[in-house]
Amino acid sequence: MIEFEEAARAATGFVLSTLDAVKTVLTQPEKVLSGLFQLVRLLVVCHLAGWGHQPSVKEMRALLQHIGTALVDGLRGRRSSGSARAR
Repeated sequence: MIEFEEAARAATGFVLSTLDAVKTVLTQPEKVLSGLFQLVRLLVVCHLAGWGHQPSVKEMRALLQHIGTALVDGLRGRRSSGSARAR
């Protein structure tokens, strides 16, 4: 019985998230298109960086630096909030 409830909950969550995604596509197409444009731009920059295009290499380095910093900050925040809960 518990497996059935979990399966039903998962199916319901899937349907609701799919409907939410469809709603976003229909009500905010500019955000969807902007996101797709940024994804294509990132792919082009990655490809050019792979070929040694210096502006693209610099942009990728800056992006990776930003991602690394955000990950470290997130892990530090999680550790400090986790240690606060343990007390």
